[in-house]
Amino acid sequence: MNKVLLVLLITLALFASEEEKASSLEDYSVIYKKNIFSKNRIPDLPPEQTEEAEKKVRRVISVYVLKGTAFSGSKPSAFIEEEVSGKVYIVGPGEEIAGREILNVSKDAIVCREGDSESEVKIGGELGRSETEKTVFVQQDSEPAEQDDEKTEPAGDSDKSEILKKLIERRKRQLDK
Repeated sequence: MNKVLLVLLITLALFASEEEKASSLEDYSVIYKKNIFSKNRIPDLPPEQTEEAEKKVRRVISVYVLKGTAFSGSKPSAFIEEEVSGKVYIVGPGEEIAGREILNVSKDAIVCREGDSESEVKIGGELGRSETEKTVFVQQDSEPAEQDDEKTEPAGDSDKSEILKKLIERRKRQLDK
C-alpha cells in the first residue's frame, strides 16, 4: 500500500513540475524577445522622456585589425576584427572589407589593394578604418557641460582612494601579525 501511494505521489509531483516548467518558460520570454543581457542593448526611454529627447548624429569610426589567417584545404581565409563592436569577419581572396580588396592570404599576413596601391598587413596590424554616422537620442538636459582645460578629480574618486588606502593599511597590519 505504501509503495502504491509513493508511486502516485511521485507521478503527481512530476505532472505538477511539468506545468510549472511550462509557465516558467513564459516568464523568461522577455529574455528572448529583448535580451537584457546583451552588450548591445539599448535602454528604453519612458514616453515622457522620448518627447524631450533630441536626435543627434554621431560619427562612429570602425577600426579593422587582422587577427589571424587559416587554410581549409586550398582555400585561405583571413579573420578581421572590427575593434569597436568586436565582430569578426572571415574573408578570402577577392572579397572586400573596409574599402580594401583582399588579394592574397599567407600564414602571417595578407596582401590587399586600395585603389591603385597594394599593401601587406601582418597579423595584429590595422587593415583600415571606416566612418559611419549613427543617429542617437540625447536628453536635452544631459548635454555635457564644457569643462576647463584642467582635469578635475571627481568627488567619488577621492572617497575610493581613501577606502583603498585604509584597506591596504589593514592588510599590512594583518600580515605583520
